[in-house]
Amino acid sequence: MPVQEVPTRTRTLRIAVLECDAPPDKINHKYGGYYGVFSKFLRESADALVQAEAKANDGLWRDDYGGGDDDDDSIVPQLDISRWDVVAEQAYPALEDVDAIVVSGSKRNAFDSPPWILTLVEFIQRALAPGTTPHIRILGVCFGHQIVARALGMSVARNPAGWKIAVCLVELTRAGKEVFGVERVNIHQMHRDAVVVAHPTESEINLKNSEIEILPLGHSAICSVQGLYAPGRFLTVQGHPEFTADIIEEIIAVRAAQDVFDAEQAADALGRAGMKHDGVLVGVAFLKMVMEL
Repeated sequence: MPVQEVPTRTRTLRIAVLECDAPPDKINHKYGGYYGVFSKFLRESADALVQAEAKANDGLWRDDYGGGDDDDDSIVPQLDISRWDVVAEQAYPALEDVDAIVVSGSKRNAFDSPPWILTLVEFIQRALAPGTTPHIRILGVCFGHQIVARALGMSVARNPAGWKIAVCLVELTRAGKEVFGVERVNIHQMHRDAVVVAHPTESEINLKNSEIEILPLGHSAICSVQGLYAPGRFLTVQGHPEFTADIIEEIIAVRAAQDVFDAEQAADALGRAGMKHDGVLVGVAFLKMVMEL
C-alpha cells in the first residue's frame, strides 16, 4: 500500500535569544556565543519534534496549528533565531516582532540588581503582562529560569547545599511528566543559586502569581525547584538542556582553574559530563508550546 503523501507547509518561529553572558573563550569561538549554542540546540530540537510527531502519526508529520482549510497539511517549523546582548548593549526585541524568547544562563546572580538585570526583569514582566502579548512563549534556562521566577515575584537565593554540576537526575512532578513525556530526566546542571518556595517537594504545588497559574516541573536531591511551567506562557528549567559534554567540560576546567571548584568537585563532575542526557526533550516541549501542539 503506497504511503500517503501529506502536503508540507512551513511555519516560521521567530525566537529571540537573550544573551545574559558569554561562554568561556574556547566555547565562545567554537559556537559563536550562547546564541550559537542555543541555535544548535533549538534546531536539533525542531528536528526531533518533526521525527517524534511523524512516528506518532504513522510516518506522517501533522499538526493542528492555524485552523482553516489547511489542517490536513504538514507544518514543519522553520526557526528564525535572533541575537540580543542584554548585558553590554542592553538590547531587546520589540515584543510584537517575536513569537518566543529564550533567556540564557549567566555566571551572574539573578538576585543581584545591577541596571541590566533590573531591565531584564522588567522586560520579562512586560512580556508576561496579561492581555498585552499573549502570543509570546518564554524559555528560561538556569539564570534565565531564576529571572523569570524573580519577575513573577518569587525569591532567588544562594543554595546552602552548594553547587550542582554536570549531568544530574531530576525527578518530575505530574506536570513535568506530562510536559516532557517521561518519568524523570537527566540534565546538565551548573548552578549554586535556586528559586525558593514553600513546600517545594510536594508532587503538585500551585504557585499562584496574581494573574498566572504556575506549576513546578521537578526537583533534585539538593534543588527543590528544577523548573516552572505556565501552560501556553512559559517553561523554565534550572538545568542546561543546551549544554553538551564539550561545553560542560570546558566550564568545569575553567572554574576549577579559578578555584571555584576544588579538585574533588571537578573530578566528580567530569565523570558525569559525558553521560546521556535529555536536553532535547526540553527543546521539543518548548517548541510544541510555541506551535500550540
